[in-house]
Amino acid sequence: MKRNWDVIRNLLIDIESITYSDSYNLDSSELNDQNGIIKVEMADLLLAKGFFTGERTEYLDGGLSLNNLKLTWDGHELLDTLRDQNVWSRIKEISEEKGVDITFESIKVMLGLALTSLLT
Repeated sequence: MKRNWDVIRNLLIDIESITYSDSYNLDSSELNDQNGIIKVEMADLLLAKGFFTGERTEYLDGGLSLNNLKLTWDGHELLDTLRDQNVWSRIKEISEEKGVDITFESIKVMLGLALTSLLT
């Protein structure tokens, strides 16, 4: 499975938008399209990396349920980096121009480059 940064960005935005008393849940058994499955897989990676808190249930058939997802401090920090569409577009452009894969670490470096190019 390859990381899909656009899906990751949208997940962070979606989860941030819920109120504290609401819950954000994803269940692969309720999805029948590839985009939904990718969304569950990306959410699972973010949960494992500590960008979300929540409960993870793996089904015997290989399906996955993620429940009560909330952003952690690190999740908010990552979202703050990716939130602005112009900055995010510029990060992707820099990645393509330089031939660098987008990773958590490279985002930090490319953010500085993106902001510099957008401000000058």
